Amino acid sequence: MLNDIPDDWDDEASNDDSPEVDFEVDPVVIHEETEDEELDEDSDEETPDPDVDNAVVEFVDLVNARDMDGLVELLAPDVECVFLGETSQAGVIDGLSDLIFRHPDLVVTRGDLGQTPVVATWLLDADADHYRFSGMFTFELSDDGEGTIGRLDYVEEIPDEDLVVEVPEDCERPEWEDWSAQDET
Repeated sequence: MLNDIPDDWDDEASNDDSPEVDFEVDPVVIHEETEDEELDEDSDEETPDPDVDNAVVEFVDLVNARDMDGLVELLAPDVECVFLGETSQAGVIDGLSDLIFRHPDLVVTRGDLGQTPVVATWLLDADADHYRFSGMFTFELSDDGEGTIGRLDYVEEIPDEDLVVEVPEDCERPEWEDWSAQDET
């Protein structure tokens, strides 16, 4: 194809100041990236699973509202939670209810550990009059295809990875304190 240049073509007539390429000496590879290859280049970074993210947001809303019936719907029947020592939906609900009963000031917020959605847990430090980070829940979805949580883990120590969490806002505290008062009755 390059050898099909007409004899009367004048290379000097071109006003192009770009460097010349000698196609006989300089190798030129023309390659169009496909969409699959573009995704593979970014595969070093995990993309968050939107179903896990949705489960995290729903878990936050349900726990802060103390809605155990809603949590039943969010958890798979065979959900595992090593932290609570439970491998059933009823056991995990009982464990979470007990946790909330023992810590009525518990508040959870949305967070990210790298690209992984997590739930940060906060306890009110009455002496300092603010919430302090106490740990986080991580999630795995069940295989049921319905977006239910199949595994729930709790981590108390702050990981070395990038952890970004929403801090509970003081303006929301009266609402959470109302829930705490209801839990104590």
